[in-house]
Amino acid sequence: MLKIKNARKIAHSTIERSLLAQLEAKGANVGHFVDIVGKYIVLLSIADKLKKDIDTRGINYTERTAKGVQTIRSNPSVKEYILTLKEMQAIIKNLKLTTEDFEGYITPEIPDEKL
Repeated sequence: MLKIKNARKIAHSTIERSLLAQLEAKGANVGHFVDIVGKYIVLLSIADKLKKDIDTRGINYTERTAKGVQTIRSNPSVKEYILTLKEMQAIIKNLKLTTEDFEGYITPEIPDEKL
């Protein structure tokens, strides 16, 4: 399955605050850009649910057809997950948010015991 060792899960509100702080640092914290950040967070929630489905069912899963024959099917969540991540990357790119030279909101470290 698609498990990443030692991956840290950061709260969506923390990510949203970080993105909004970056917009503010650029002087771009206006309504329509803030709304786009909100849509990014919605996509992040969707990506989390798709990832959970992939972790649960796998890339492929078996099911019975109407005739009762067991068959292997591709999990449609894989394709949707990839498309969602691409859309999220496009939002970040279009807002010109990067990790370079950013001195605004710093994401706090999450202790390992809370993961």
